[in-house]
Amino acid sequence: MHSNQEAINSKTKPIFVESSLMAVRNVINNLQLNAKPLLKLAGKKVQVICSNQVDKIKILEKLKSQQFRFHSFTENHNKLRVVLLKGFYLDNNSDEKTQLDELKQLLVNKGLKVNSVRIFFKKEDYTIFSIGLQDNISLKELNYHYKDVDSIIVRWEAINREKIIKSIEE
Repeated sequence: MHSNQEAINSKTKPIFVESSLMAVRNVINNLQLNAKPLLKLAGKKVQVICSNQVDKIKILEKLKSQQFRFHSFTENHNKLRVVLLKGFYLDNNSDEKTQLDELKQLLVNKGLKVNSVRIFFKKEDYTIFSIGLQDNISLKELNYHYKDVDSIIVRWEAINREKIIKSIEE
């Protein structure tokens, strides 16, 4: 896992601006940045490559405020990781949404940064949940450190749609 400081200091994903090189250069030159970003022509767009996250945020805010058309990509440390949780069950007699909220709270109480909890697949005798995590945590770590939820032994898996469809059909 990366620390926040490593994420701030690491090279960022590029920003693609739909404008002229001179216009982008003028916007960037008027900002107080820690390091000068690299500019590169990419077809009819200008690619802006920042050396750190703080500078990238400043540039994005300035581009937005001046209504430039641009797009960027989510940084790896901000991406949502979706995994499957197997082995936990829902009570058929209770409200599904309430139970999903309770499961989310149980996972948060265990120390996971949970963004979403959804039912991925449901059959009469078992349920598979998709869990959106904000942590960049490996499956190995999940299965080692978070092997039980509310005293129920669970299994964490990557989403492999082909494998899931096979197991459902059997």
